[in-house]
Amino acid sequence: MTGRDPVADQLVRAGRAARIEVGAAGRWRLLATVSFLSEPDGALVVAAGSDSARWAAVLTADARCRVTVDERIFDALAEPIEGPARAGAIR
Repeated sequence: MTGRDPVADQLVRAGRAARIEVGAAGRWRLLATVSFLSEPDGALVVAAGSDSARWAAVLTADARCRVTVDERIFDALAEPIEGPARAGAIR
């Protein structure tokens, strides 16, 4: 996939992790490879373990991102989650 981290690549290909990239068309850069929960509406829920996580801060500043899960690559918009939903994502 990228050759940067073969274990992360394998998890993304298997649909067990999501690769999040930021930037713009043709100039994407890896931000994080994270686990996720799938929502019934197709949304992916990811949560930083800490409010100081760099990748979360980057998405807070600019919510546009590109996500890869197994063979699917799509543009997405990150949205903050709070309350019980946030607690459920972090557990």
